[in-house]
Amino acid sequence: MNEQEALMRLADIAIDLYAMESAVLRTIKAIESSNIKSASLKIKLTEALVTDTLLRVEMNARKLLSSVASEHTKTYILNNIFNRCSELSVEDTVGTKREIAEAVNQAEDYIS
Repeated sequence: MNEQEALMRLADIAIDLYAMESAVLRTIKAIESSNIKSASLKIKLTEALVTDTLLRVEMNARKLLSSVASEHTKTYILNNIFNRCSELSVEDTVGTKREIAEAVNQAEDYIS
């Protein structure tokens, strides 16, 4: 992997993390301005986004590290990344996404 490819992976990771943080902060703001029950769909949307984003971040980190780190260092870092991502991921993303789809179908309209 050359420097440009490594920088592209780092940029993808940064963009994903920024988007994820933005979604989390907007969801927190929605919860604070209303109540948790009315923000439940936003929470589900954020959970699904966070889980999908963490998978992309982990994949990009693996690809990046495979070309720039020694085997021992790579194993250590990847284990840390996997553990951190696992802590933040939601267990049943398929179920969460089905609930989101059901809410959108029931509303038959744009949901904000």
